[in-house]
Amino acid sequence: MKKVIELFVYSLQDKRGTENATYSLAKGLANFYDVRVISLLKQDEVGVLEGICTSSLNISSKYKIVVYLRFLFCLLFKHEIKNKIVISSSPYITTILIIFRSYISNLITIEHAPYIHFNNKFNFLRRKIYKYIDYVVCLSKEECAIFNDFSNSILLPNFIIPHKVKESYKKKKKQGFNIAFLGRFSPEKGGERFIRFAEYFLERNQESNVNFYMIGDGPLLSHFKEIIEKSKYKENILLYPPIKNVQEVSAIIDANFVCSDYESFGLTIVEFMMLGKPTFSFDIDNGPRNIISDSYNGYLASKYDFEKMSKVIENHLSLSDSETNEMKQNCISSFKKYDYRNAYSYWRELID
Repeated sequence: MKKVIELFVYSLQDKRGTENATYSLAKGLANFYDVRVISLLKQDEVGVLEGICTSSLNISSKYKIVVYLRFLFCLLFKHEIKNKIVISSSPYITTILIIFRSYISNLITIEHAPYIHFNNKFNFLRRKIYKYIDYVVCLSKEECAIFNDFSNSILLPNFIIPHKVKESYKKKKKQGFNIAFLGRFSPEKGGERFIRFAEYFLERNQESNVNFYMIGDGPLLSHFKEIIEKSKYKENILLYPPIKNVQEVSAIIDANFVCSDYESFGLTIVEFMMLGKPTFSFDIDNGPRNIISDSYNGYLASKYDFEKMSKVIENHLSLSDSETNEMKQNCISSFKKYDYRNAYSYWRELID
């Protein structure tokens, strides 16, 4: 009989970021174990999705604190986790699961959100209770260093499973060099910063043929639409609906752009590497600097330095064909570190 693994996520609706990484992990582990992905929030679709068994605890509330309290209630009276291997994708979910630690066969937490995302009191609590977890999986060296006095902390980066691209996704490419901001339209992702940088770059490079795509959805969508509509460069700053994976727009986009307040990892960077395409990123405190080797497989510019980033892009556009191809090969080579086959073997060692 296969071991049972339950992966808890807050929601299955957003198929980027944490949820996308969770699905990739679930798909791989399903080759060896009985894997179930469980959402706290009520979902429109459950069952077998993309080959993965998914279910929901059917919790409904606009307040997160209520969701977590109801999750606690479910574990107490409805949902059985005894003798199961449990993987958590959220520190808040992990905190509740620790209450039931004596019943769980193996408890693993993945630190998708960076340490700086949480207040000091909650971080203090994490350090006190994480010693009771079997493994704390960190996605970056910085996060791992925070728990380096714990024998149970381990560095395991996220990974990507390639998808076949449907013909319908192979859109006609807009002329010029196309740069994409890809992710959730929420404050911490820096979407407005991306728009302001695009305006700055286009103002100082008025003869260039560069376009800036915003691909995604989220609470700031209407705000971004309003800003772009008022911009003198609205013809070069384009909104695009959300996608499930980067390969869907591989025929359109030439490079990725990261301008977040923080990133625990930076999954889109690896997705673009897989396609042989570089990422332009501000050197924020975590994430990108662990993946990008500046001017080798992408670019790092001083944090939110628009002038420096503009020069970086201008220099990239001046590369010869051979230099551009060399960077493409560097990206593809760098991607091997995040190959799903290597990641699965590491995860099996943890679980078995």
